[in-house]
Amino acid sequence: MKMHRCNKNGCRNLIPINQKYCDTHKIKEQQKDRLKELEMKRLQSISKAYEYNKDRHTAYMHSARADELDVQWYQSPQWRRLSSQIHVIDLYTCRICGHVQLPNETMVTDHIIPRRTAPELAMTASNLWLLDRTCHNKKTAIERKRTPEQLKIMTRDEWIRLLE
Repeated sequence: MKMHRCNKNGCRNLIPINQKYCDTHKIKEQQKDRLKELEMKRLQSISKAYEYNKDRHTAYMHSARADELDVQWYQSPQWRRLSSQIHVIDLYTCRICGHVQLPNETMVTDHIIPRRTAPELAMTASNLWLLDRTCHNKKTAIERKRTPEQLKIMTRDEWIRLLE
């Protein structure tokens, strides 16, 4: 019967030609393969969650509300860069409820004074904060009930008091 050495570096055990590792190293290699497989599954699940949320986040791209929401502006590289900076500055934490972003969630970079009310503050970092979806929806509902003059004088602290 033909024999060769174990594929494990430094191992001198002779094994049959149809095997890769000796009995000692076969178990260790199986464990490594299992860990790699689990890591791949974990990464795929994160990727699937990201893809799902990405599709949900851009659902308005081709809808009738695209112009109303000014989707093109939110897709610009400048906004994306600034938005990711706000995520880091706020430590991926909602500034109202303190919820920390999980891997399969998306947080919203929100304008404290809405962009339609004060377009000159649209790209100002001091006018931006990070909110989870629930808090953002509450804030948006309140914004719709207020006049532009009322919205212009709202501060971060007033929004926090109002939304808590």
